[in-house]
Amino acid sequence: MGFSFGKDVRMRGFTETLSVEEAWKRFTENVNIKKMEVEEVDILQSLNRVLAFDVFSPFNIPPFNRAAMDGYAVKAENTFGASKTNPVILRVVGSVEAGKSSNVVVGDMEAVKVSTGAVMPKNADAVVMVEYTEVLDGEKLVVYSPVYVGANVSKAGEDVKAGEKVLSKGTVLNPHDLGLLAALGFKKVKVFRKPKVAVFSVGDELTDLGENRRLLNGKIFDSNRYFLLSAIKNIGGEALDLGIVGDDVEKVRLKLLEASSKADLTIVCGGTSVGEKDLVPKAVSQTPNSKIVVHGVSIRPGKPVALASVNGKPAVLLPGYPVSAMVGFHLFVRKIFCRMLDSPQLENLCVVKGKIIRSVPSNLGTRDFVRVSLRKVGEEVYVEPVRISGAGVISSMVKADGFVVVAEDREGLKEGEEVEVILF
Repeated sequence: MGFSFGKDVRMRGFTETLSVEEAWKRFTENVNIKKMEVEEVDILQSLNRVLAFDVFSPFNIPPFNRAAMDGYAVKAENTFGASKTNPVILRVVGSVEAGKSSNVVVGDMEAVKVSTGAVMPKNADAVVMVEYTEVLDGEKLVVYSPVYVGANVSKAGEDVKAGEKVLSKGTVLNPHDLGLLAALGFKKVKVFRKPKVAVFSVGDELTDLGENRRLLNGKIFDSNRYFLLSAIKNIGGEALDLGIVGDDVEKVRLKLLEASSKADLTIVCGGTSVGEKDLVPKAVSQTPNSKIVVHGVSIRPGKPVALASVNGKPAVLLPGYPVSAMVGFHLFVRKIFCRMLDSPQLENLCVVKGKIIRSVPSNLGTRDFVRVSLRKVGEEVYVEPVRISGAGVISSMVKADGFVVVAEDREGLKEGEEVEVILF
């Protein structure tokens, strides 16, 4: 009997495998990814939420000319030529504190004492810092250093001008954004509703966490589900834990219906390949208004990833191997969130460049995601492959700082080559 080794053994059982781009295109053309509704929340509840509108400043920040230092508001021209040996003498005619209004007017050869943040008195165009002055007899101000027009003054609109766009729709709000919104007077903010994502795992070998950490023979703890539930929260979703389902097509089908009735997106982990117990695609095909759109993507690890429509809603079916599940999540679930929340920012992962310290083999036609760690020596960043194969080695993800992607048209990476690391 003859054997043919022309086809990659990992392709067996798959009718086709698509590139990431082809898979995404087919998925979005066949499955409706609904954009989330807008809701209004208190500003303190909006951290890491996605902004649902462009924000324009209703007024200048600062709203008035204000003193940037403690000192004396003056007409700058009255201080020209001042020095230690030839000081200028001005008359103090009042004071203004931060947060207080004032009608004080600065005349020629006059000064007004001001604190940082105080409204600049009328006609004053500079502030002499207190350390360059001396007060005699309560109202005589001795100025030992000249100031130019605008010195130590924050002008109205210097930070933000009225009508200026300060935040864009789709922004994932961080603490700095919230500080700006508060400065503009926003108590409540319109954001997109968090996508509800139902997660369950499939496999007779899986057991859940409990008080007793002992495992029965042949069992493993379901780690993938906890990664997925946490990762969903991390990118701004509301995670619904639907537990573990055994290797039973009907039970999986019923769980798919439950998930699709409760959530905007369903993620199933395990049972997605082409073995006898890989029954999730079969369960999808037996579920009303459901279909497999993509089954098999040209990536390593993670080739058995499937993209589906379940009861008219998007679903991502991830392999049971931990690293494969993580790669599939980063590639496709993030993209779905970008659509649901109208935010390209969610897919903008941090990238670091460095030199890879040893060669990495790869097969043509497959996009490889190589787990790597980073090390900085002086000004150089070195990239060390942690693991190339081994989709089930979960510890490799903990040891790694990110992925290096080897494109389909490359047969690997050469030692010393500059690469881009996508940080987790």
